[in-house]
Amino acid sequence: MGPADFPSWFGASLYGGLGCAVLSALVIAGWALLRRRGLSGQVVGALLTCLLASALDTAPIVWAQDRLGVYGPSLSATEVATALAFTALCGWAAPLGAMIWYVLYAVPIGGYSLPRRNRALSAPLLANPGRQRPARPGGSPWGTLSANPPATDPHPIPLIHEVVLVGRDPGADLTLVDDRVSRYHAELRWENGSPWLIDLSSLNGTRINHLTVVGRSPLRNHDQLEFGNHQFQFEIPDSSDLPAGAPAEDPEPARVPEAETRKTAGISGSFGSNAPALALVWNDGAAQARRWTLSAPITTIGRDASCGVTLPDDSVSRLHAQITRQPSGYFIVDVESKNGVFLNGDQVTEPARLFSGDVLRLGDVILTVQEGTAGNPDAPAVPEGAAESADSASLRMRLAPRDTSKPRFAPPRLTPEKPADSDKS
Repeated sequence: MGPADFPSWFGASLYGGLGCAVLSALVIAGWALLRRRGLSGQVVGALLTCLLASALDTAPIVWAQDRLGVYGPSLSATEVATALAFTALCGWAAPLGAMIWYVLYAVPIGGYSLPRRNRALSAPLLANPGRQRPARPGGSPWGTLSANPPATDPHPIPLIHEVVLVGRDPGADLTLVDDRVSRYHAELRWENGSPWLIDLSSLNGTRINHLTVVGRSPLRNHDQLEFGNHQFQFEIPDSSDLPAGAPAEDPEPARVPEAETRKTAGISGSFGSNAPALALVWNDGAAQARRWTLSAPITTIGRDASCGVTLPDDSVSRLHAQITRQPSGYFIVDVESKNGVFLNGDQVTEPARLFSGDVLRLGDVILTVQEGTAGNPDAPAVPEGAAESADSASLRMRLAPRDTSKPRFAPPRLTPEKPADSDKS
């Protein structure tokens, strides 16, 4: 290549760099839209890198017109080398680097970061003998999974073997084509006559009834399971559905005793029935106070309609608190809500036991704890006037005056030294 060919070659590299920056930006945008990858900050950062690189690449174009086109071979080697290096960096390296980084490391859109924990469970082997061994005599299913909402095929998925592997890998028993599902995401197991779900330290986590599972957790009939963007309802077949000769089993298997409720968004533990029934009463000014009997082993409280106790108030988070029925009684825990949970005026920072007559405050909503009505969860509450009088007396004795100087949505547990997390409400 002679000196006369250098301007043409250099001009081609300049305009090729501009085309590279534009092409890289299109790839990044397409990867974000079609593959649903990348958080908003990652998308903006990658696109800004391409835009800035294309803007800086105009400087060598001006240099080529004003200097290279006029002086040509008389220019010093240092000046020409600098222009070449600047073109290679801004026109090619920066946009290509941003595109490659985004394609390889952008996280799934809508995914959330989980605290990094030790891998207590290694990645399962596809040769696990439990995946080939039926759990019940005759090959009858010990559970079924039904797509929620129903898919094109309305038939439930039978769970027959002792171990059912769920993941994105084609070799899994239940293969889910979803970027948010890990290659080996979770296992459904039948152990000692009880169904279990084991999260295999998946990237985006596994949920049961909208609560994150850490490690292993027992399964109950009608549980809602979430793997990435896929949702299923778990069902335990009735004894009448089993083939002739198969032993009938209890649809609600016994739970293995575990520790008391701990502060976590996940679920685990055993649930007894010895605790007396309790109910929550909300006197929101309607003609009749609302009442919820705590008859389920786990009762979620929040603004979302899927919660067991739905409180339509802006000061209540979508998933605000959780009440667990333990053999020793009922315990409430704050599920990292925005405005916190207060029991008799004291903020709940660890599982707290509930008794009849207690007063709960979730945001601006006041709930009183009363004795439940056995066998009638939907029994009407006491008359409005009586409930209001009892609540007023309890509030005067138990609740301190509210500090109105704080913003309504101020997170009560955050300190100035610790950055606030995103709103989970």
